[in-house]
Amino acid sequence: MKEILYILTTILFFSCTEKTKINQSENTQIKEEIFYNDTINSSQPIKISQQEKEFNDFLESIKKFKLQPIDTILISYETKQLEEYEIGKNSIKIFKKDSLNIDWIKINSNRIIIEKLKSINPRIDNEYEEMFCNNVQKVKLYNFNNDEIIFIEFTSHPCTGLGCSVTDYLIYDVKNNQVNLFGNFRTADLDLYNFPIDSNLNYISTEYQGDFHGATPIHFISKVYSLDKNGKFHLKKDLKGKDYFYKISTFPNDKTKAFEYERNWF
Repeated sequence: MKEILYILTTILFFSCTEKTKINQSENTQIKEEIFYNDTINSSQPIKISQQEKEFNDFLESIKKFKLQPIDTILISYETKQLEEYEIGKNSIKIFKKDSLNIDWIKINSNRIIIEKLKSINPRIDNEYEEMFCNNVQKVKLYNFNNDEIIFIEFTSHPCTGLGCSVTDYLIYDVKNNQVNLFGNFRTADLDLYNFPIDSNLNYISTEYQGDFHGATPIHFISKVYSLDKNGKFHLKKDLKGKDYFYKISTFPNDKTKAFEYERNWF
């Protein structure tokens, strides 16, 4: 179980996908190495397999493509009907019809009706959903190719049950006045990238597949999206028409294996 918790914690800090399926049936000898996970217990060593180490090295390798925001705002929760924020030269207003559920978001002069938004990615089991969260937690501003990109992270407050594991990400192209909504469950996709697969801004979004309570294997499928010239994100594919992705599978009720992954990457 500690191995699974280590994997999930790692995914929370990184998010991304050579079609290389690592299969536990290959009878390759698994080497054990000891790593320390500060987020669990800095004095408690956690053993992970060579496969997991290779995957963590892969996640580490994508960090060099991560873009740094030029400004960031961290926001504490307050019960307000109208919230107002400034980042760079941009203004953000969020109106809640009952001080809890968001009715609209206005970025500069563009008012966005929330009920008309739908996620670009499937959040859970191939489902494309409406915006779920109601609480702004973080706003970041990026400058990319003479364009400004606003990244807003939403959580739920107050949250109960599975809703506490849901996040929404609104990515706004300022030049094109274009909004993109991504949904997330039990992971975190908090960064923008510039991968050498194109000259565009890239984002990695993760889909959750499996039983919520771990009765069946759980899959986290992270795919790469690319921002087009009109400010809209599209799923990025390789020259063979296959998605760029990486997939993690965990097996909470299977003592014979704990982890598998496959990927199609550049």
